[in-house]
Amino acid sequence: MDEEGAAAWVSGLIDADGCVYSHQWEGARGRRERRVVTVTVTDMEIADHYADCLSTLNIPYSRYDRPGARPGYRHKWTVDVQVGRALKRLNEVAVFQCGRKRLRLQEIVSSFSSIRDGCAGCGCPYNDRTDGCVNCRKRHDMRDRVLAKGDAKKAADRCGPVIAFDVSEGDKP
Repeated sequence: MDEEGAAAWVSGLIDADGCVYSHQWEGARGRRERRVVTVTVTDMEIADHYADCLSTLNIPYSRYDRPGARPGYRHKWTVDVQVGRALKRLNEVAVFQCGRKRLRLQEIVSSFSSIRDGCAGCGCPYNDRTDGCVNCRKRHDMRDRVLAKGDAKKAADRCGPVIAFDVSEGDKP
């Protein structure tokens, strides 16, 4: 399935059976908040297809199921999107018909102060390094350690994308 079809399917299912919400509570470490887009269905094939569509759109999700609460109640499958970057990506690709869900998702995404496309400390792109920024230093130190072990994919997953430079032709990072 292409991204356009997957986005339409995800949008339709969230409009029909989805819930977009934010819940706050006081925890042992201060005020906590859970922001989530959840879809619960009683048909496993629909849950599987929804999860496949999220994967096509590169949106991470969590999935679980639970049996009916009482005899005669149906089994339920739930798929949640609750990570900041995943909610941001969902907000970019989904086109909701329900105005309240669209507004709620936009409010949730804007409430994340830590969703950045670069360094959390200084805002520079992941491959750049700002002198004096602790986050840049830690990110590049970790990347160097992982790259020394020869795992570029793991370095990109943990530290942001790695851009390769051909030093022999004079390119410099």
